[in-house]
Amino acid sequence: MLNTVLIGSLPLCSMLIKDLNVATNMLGLFVSNSDYKGLIDEEIKCPVFSPSAEVMKEQLPLFLMSHDIELVIVCGLSYRIPESTLKIPKYGFLNVHPGKLPQNRGADPVFWTIKNADKETAITVHQMDEQFDTGSVLYERKIPVVLGETYGILASKLILNMQGLVNEILQKMNNKASFQVQSSENMAYNPKPSEGYLLIDWKNQTSDEIEFLVNACNPRYGGATTYYQGAEIKILEVSQVSGQQPLFGRTAGEIVHAHPLEGLYVVCKYGQLLRVKTISTDAGVLSGEKYVNLGMQVGHKFTTASKQQNIEEVKINTIN
Repeated sequence: MLNTVLIGSLPLCSMLIKDLNVATNMLGLFVSNSDYKGLIDEEIKCPVFSPSAEVMKEQLPLFLMSHDIELVIVCGLSYRIPESTLKIPKYGFLNVHPGKLPQNRGADPVFWTIKNADKETAITVHQMDEQFDTGSVLYERKIPVVLGETYGILASKLILNMQGLVNEILQKMNNKASFQVQSSENMAYNPKPSEGYLLIDWKNQTSDEIEFLVNACNPRYGGATTYYQGAEIKILEVSQVSGQQPLFGRTAGEIVHAHPLEGLYVVCKYGQLLRVKTISTDAGVLSGEKYVNLGMQVGHKFTTASKQQNIEEVKINTIN
């Protein structure tokens, strides 16, 4: 049996741990989760390490050489592994990437899959090299994306679809012809979403684009960010309003209907309506109906910036 190591983050790599332990002689786990003991079967007897940058640079290569490791499988690692370390195992390092390549390179492909309204994603296994997500592809398992899926739903689906992946890897990796160089077409490297990417732009985003953003932020980023009366809130769930006539003459982000039983409706770009169904605030996670009871009124607006940000912008424009 192959001597192997798995490096990754839980729960993303949980299926791989179980399968690798059965199919190979798994001698080490490097997993980033403080509560890993509750996520790893008691049958797993190999030592467990935390994959910090220092450990990846200094401890990992020593461990690979001293245990004659032949294959390392990676799933959910944000650190760059030195090229010298990548060359130690006989079969190198194989990365399990939860997105299509080369269309969806980067740290959080699940977020970008949903935000970009992709109808299909993939679990892609590729050889690791000195760059992120650029190595030759060994295997691709396509996964359909259902309209309305949130980050949490799609991530769970990807985890479940990793079952049996280890056997596919072991069957194919001995055949060099199985590795295909990534195409240079449709190549995109998507950054890890910063605060700006999580912010709803009421003026420039359509109701569809806002819904995809909201779903991409739920629950991983606590919801899509907007501001109400100067305070930051997170929107976790919205829905389209079918059969409505465009409301022209209204400001994007304006609340046009707020009723404790009928809910909360906001106008978007092109006069489209969006129903805000779930919101996270300092008062808790509330339905749109309950949020209306806190004093939200028709004519009030959701904004892209807080009051303080608007004040600073006015100061800058005045100085200039």
